[in-house]
Amino acid sequence: MTPIMIGGDHAVTWPHVLALAEVNPDARIGVVHFDARCDTWPLDGDECTSHGSPMRQLIDGGVVKGRNFV
Repeated sequence: MTPIMIGGDHAVTWPHVLALAEVNPDARIGVVHFDARCDTWPLDGDECTSHGSPMRQLIDGGVVKGRNFV
């Protein structure tokens, strides 16, 4: 089974990918991200998330390997 999610805001992508990783911990997850920006900015200070950082958090958290993010 290969889940595919099309469309949505960052507020949708991030939790969906986290949930996929949680229910399928051995899965090799990849993200093809179409956006004007890559959304991999580091967080500033005490932020838990921002509109420019969700993909970075998926990669830094080990949910998606950097080589599997396009």
